[in-house]
Amino acid sequence: MTARLHQLIEANKSMPFDRQAQLLEQAFLDWKGAEEQVDDVCMLGIAV
Repeated sequence: MTARLHQLIEANKSMPFDRQAQLLEQAFLDWKGAEEQVDDVCMLGIAV
């Protein structure tokens, strides 16, 4: 599961943060499907 997240981040690291956020959110929603969300999820991006 974490390998897919790392791969998604690596593949989109050159995109603006707002686009990365959209892609991460869509990937999460696709993964979650129709299941009820039972845990909180937090992602933090830092530009250096």
